Amino acid sequence: MNNKPDIAERWEGRDRRFLALMLIVLGVLWLIPNFVTVTANIGLLILVALGLTFLGYGLFARRYGFTIPGWILTGIGVGVLVSDQMVTPGSAAGGGVIVLGLAMAFFGIALMNVLFQRKAVWWPLVPGGILGVIGVLLTIDTPTSMNLLEQVGRFWPVILLIVGGWMLLRSREEQRN
Repeated sequence: MNNKPDIAERWEGRDRRFLALMLIVLGVLWLIPNFVTVTANIGLLILVALGLTFLGYGLFARRYGFTIPGWILTGIGVGVLVSDQMVTPGSAAGGGVIVLGLAMAFFGIALMNVLFQRKAVWWPLVPGGILGVIGVLLTIDTPTSMNLLEQVGRFWPVILLIVGGWMLLRSREEQRN
């Protein structure tokens, strides 16, 4: 008779221990401002804390799906924190820093796929690259960069037309073969 717990039972215990540890860490994060003067807005840490929780759990449990919201929440949270601390409030550059944080999140998702699936995927690089370019243009915050963003905003549907047309032609060629 084998008294060892099966794999599901071991994972369930491991999951529960990790969740308990994360609750303790989050509790400590929210207790700190009650006893110590914190210069940063502690509320801004919520996104980062939640994102790191998802990332930590995804890495700990080797569950790729949890790293995706982890990267997104962490990227936005870091962007908001950096924007709050280093950029003039209400400026386009502040929004640009937040968008750059989100772009970095998509690059992190691509990295996690390589680590977990042992293969590279290109899909996160598309939104990451687009958001990265927009973030840089917003952060530069010059009349030229703002004009370029305005023109891109006006004509981006042309890209949809081109991609849609290309897909139709490709589909037609595949049907012939």
